[in-house]
Amino acid sequence: MDKRNSPNRDAAVIAAWYLFFGVLWILITDFIVYSAVENTQFAQNIKGALFVIVSSLLIFWLIKRKILQIEAANKAIERNLAELKETNKQLRDKEEKLRESRDTYALALRGVEGIWDYDFRNNELKYSNWITRTFGESASELFKNMDDLVHPEDLDTYYRQLNAYLRKEVDVYRSFYRLKDLNDNYIWVMNTGSAEWDENGEVKRMVGLISDFSEFFELREEVEKLAYYDQEANLPNKNTTYQIVSRKIKQNEEFSVLYIGLDDYIEIENALGHEYLTDTLIKMVDTIKKLSDNFDFFGYQNNYEFLIICQEENVKSLTDQLFARTEKLWDSKGVSHYLSLSIGVAYVDDINDSYQLIKNARLAMVEARKTHGNSIYYFTEEVSARRRMDFNLESELRLAIENNHLILEYQPVMNLEEDKIIGLEALIRWKHPKKGLIYPDDFIEFAESKGIIKYIGHFVINESIRKLKEWHNKGYDQLTMALNLSPTEFHQTDIVCVIEKALKENNLEGKYLRVEITEEVLIDDIARTSKLLDELKELGVKISLDDYGVGYSSFRHLQEMPIDIMKIDKSFVINMEYKKNKDFVRSAVDLGQSLSLDVIAEGIENESSSRFLKDIGCKYGQGYYYYKPLQADKFECLLEKK
Repeated sequence: MDKRNSPNRDAAVIAAWYLFFGVLWILITDFIVYSAVENTQFAQNIKGALFVIVSSLLIFWLIKRKILQIEAANKAIERNLAELKETNKQLRDKEEKLRESRDTYALALRGVEGIWDYDFRNNELKYSNWITRTFGESASELFKNMDDLVHPEDLDTYYRQLNAYLRKEVDVYRSFYRLKDLNDNYIWVMNTGSAEWDENGEVKRMVGLISDFSEFFELREEVEKLAYYDQEANLPNKNTTYQIVSRKIKQNEEFSVLYIGLDDYIEIENALGHEYLTDTLIKMVDTIKKLSDNFDFFGYQNNYEFLIICQEENVKSLTDQLFARTEKLWDSKGVSHYLSLSIGVAYVDDINDSYQLIKNARLAMVEARKTHGNSIYYFTEEVSARRRMDFNLESELRLAIENNHLILEYQPVMNLEEDKIIGLEALIRWKHPKKGLIYPDDFIEFAESKGIIKYIGHFVINESIRKLKEWHNKGYDQLTMALNLSPTEFHQTDIVCVIEKALKENNLEGKYLRVEITEEVLIDDIARTSKLLDELKELGVKISLDDYGVGYSSFRHLQEMPIDIMKIDKSFVINMEYKKNKDFVRSAVDLGQSLSLDVIAEGIENESSSRFLKDIGCKYGQGYYYYKPLQADKFECLLEKK
């Protein structure tokens, strides 16, 4: 208590004032009163009365003065109390918010996500229960001793990306790596975080989220596997084949390549249907696999052609067994028929190019096929020379171009949701006067090798655009046309000019034209490809990526290249009874939609495939379930019926 405001002091002050007044009164009033009044008794009475009156006034003044001081102090106390109440209220509110924040933080840490909070200064780590459940006791070592927890192959990536963020070289911390769980198994995780720096630029704290991405990476591995594995044949595809042959050549291994072709597969498909051909393919693959003791590798190329790598001394016995096991009556879904094989053999001697070695084996297979199947042919330089000197075929093809023996067939493209034809794909055919209808697989490669493909490409472009404009004029003005361009055609110097000229001559807007390129085109001279695609886009032409899933394209190509449409390769759609194919198709549709691409599924052969594609949101498709390729007059009749 302040001594200046103590009761004793106050009482002493009043007593002092009274004493001072009393003494002063005695000294002054005796002189005044007795001088003025002669009667002593009366003077004493007056003096006493005056003393009482004056002392009362003095006491009144002293007491009032103290009361006023007390009232002022009380008001100050009341103001302080009010301020204290408001301060206490604010403190209670802050305590409540702090408690709620603590509860929320505790709730988050008990959640399912891998939330973590690391104090760099005190080397303290807080984390949610999910992290404990996933990583067990090792969770306490996260960010403290990562060398033992991160997969050795990912350790450099982990430190590089984390340090880049902490040095503020990147704006966002996000890292993918494998982390050891409580069972000592590595799982893929995505780790993201945000840091807080002090005034000196030192990291104080970092908070983030770690999530299990194992399923995503497993799916990615499956997708990558699909890119190197043919699901229809259940064999490694040609991409894997080229890699293996290249590796064997680099390792100076001695081996032979057997290129095996299934003869008359087009006739089988046309007569029995694709399902029967697929059934035959599967049975044939199983038959050949039983001879695996005689070869090192068995892969699928395309168009029902296979490749076997074996030792030279095993070639004769292996081919004999192949013919013995295939020269029989085959049963495909209750239909009996015969098969024949043509086999070409090439030896690795003095060849350091995997592509050329495989090509030599295929050239030998083509020679074997000329003997009407079930025969073997060994590649020699004479075979190559004879192939290069085959002027007869070249002359016939050039005459076909000049005499209009090349024709187009058109396969409708459907809006699956509306069961409506929205476009068509132009497909080249050679109407040979003696051999009948020849499909592109049998002459396009030759045309490319001879430089004739340019003229074939010009014919396809001009004829398809002319025909499309004709159909537009007849009222079918919403139809679009798709053109297939091979890598050789696409990289012709005048391809854009040819398309632009054809559009102008027919007064057709570019938006009705769709140019289809393969994934191989995207990686063949990326700079030039990007330039050509941009020039086509300036004409309004849409770009379609054909045969997605069997080539070399990557997510980066799909993002960076001006692609409008993604066509899922028919090999996945045709065989959607396999779960992996369904998963791939579903992921491809999701990927296309996430990139705002139209997705077209090729090879729809039955109702179940069509229904599945509709269910997963694939809007467009084509295949024999709807329509086979049709000649122009038949396609027009179809339009009239529709």
